Amino acid sequence: MGRGSPLDAKLREQIIQQFKNNVSQRTIAKNLGISPSTIHNIIKRFRESGEISARKGQGRKPTLDARDLRSLRQHCMKNRHGWIKDITTWAREHFGKPLSVNTVRRCLCKCKLRLYHAKRKPCIDNVQKRRRLLWARAHLGWTDAKWRRVLWSDAEATKDLENFDKGSHDEFKRYEMMKEHERRERLKSMNEEDRMKEEQHYEEMKKKHADHPKVNHPGSEDQLKEVWQETDGLDPDDFDPKTFFKIHDSNGDGFFDESELEALFTKELEKVYNSENEEDDMVEMEEERLRMREHVMNEVDTNKDRLVSLNEFMAATKKEDFLEKEEWETLDQNPPYTEEELQEFEQQLANEENDINKKSADLQKRREELERKEEELNAQKLGLQQAVEEMERLKAQSSNAEVKQPRAAVAESDVPGNSQPQPPGHQQQDVPVPGHS
Repeated sequence: MGRGSPLDAKLREQIIQQFKNNVSQRTIAKNLGISPSTIHNIIKRFRESGEISARKGQGRKPTLDARDLRSLRQHCMKNRHGWIKDITTWAREHFGKPLSVNTVRRCLCKCKLRLYHAKRKPCIDNVQKRRRLLWARAHLGWTDAKWRRVLWSDAEATKDLENFDKGSHDEFKRYEMMKEHERRERLKSMNEEDRMKEEQHYEEMKKKHADHPKVNHPGSEDQLKEVWQETDGLDPDDFDPKTFFKIHDSNGDGFFDESELEALFTKELEKVYNSENEEDDMVEMEEERLRMREHVMNEVDTNKDRLVSLNEFMAATKKEDFLEKEEWETLDQNPPYTEEELQEFEQQLANEENDINKKSADLQKRREELERKEEELNAQKLGLQQAVEEMERLKAQSSNAEVKQPRAAVAESDVPGNSQPQPPGHQQQDVPVPGHS
């Protein structure tokens, strides 16, 4: 049988005190409720060494020491989403010890780490990340008072998302107009020959981009069957809408959300856009994806909650529009702006440029005025410094003059032969000279 925990110091002192009082070991064991062998060992150690403390090294040694625990903690902090089985496998290989899952659990508690079940949530793709970033930037300047006026509800959230989609369309429209405006400005700066070459190259790129396979209507039977065949690798003759829905409901929540719907249009978009082609713009591809998703939502999402349930999807497959055979009109056939809107945009840019130039001119005038005032202040400062120096010089000269004047008076009174008239009543005294009688 293995040893238990050693007795505490107070209990050992009681045992030794009763032993010194000539109490028998059996009586001590009976009084304290401790086994006679334990009493015997404690008294034996006291007789041999005179100590009552437990021997060092008693008890089972920990499986992992402090250094091992630090390594385990660092590994868990780097792999925060790791499973306990994976952590146990790593610990066995790293420490070279036969560790069990329960041992690793206890060690994690010593490291002050807690195990938990990760909450299931759908992953977000790059498109969603970009949209969330744009939404966050659009609301970055909101004050606390404005946020407090927001009513957080499903209807309000849906309205915000619709406004966000509208903002995305407006942003894309401005992007396209800016791109066309810059192209026309480049043409203006070219000579006739270069302009002709550039126009010819532009038309060739437009024709090359428009030359693509048929783009099926999003949400139609042909489009879904193509995904069924190309992506899922299934026979199009065996197409089943319910099975299709369950296959592409990636998070298994029973709904098609916006990201799951947009994933269905990838094959159609790849027919038109390729990142390696000069004529294809990936920003236009994302706008095309958004247009496809909005079209399907308008046709299928009957309760307007921006989610497509299985019942809504099955009901849409029974409509006549599901058998739509017409080709989807891409952005080439539906430009996002008219020539009048482009001219208005260019006029707006010109006005903004004029405002910027005017502000720049005003700032330049202010700068020149400040520089002029700075020169005047520097001139005044220099004049004051010169005046102070002149005052210091005059002060020094007057001090020197006052010092020299008394010395000159004393020297004149000592000069021999000075025949200045004496004051009335003055009597001159003879001063004896040594060596004369």
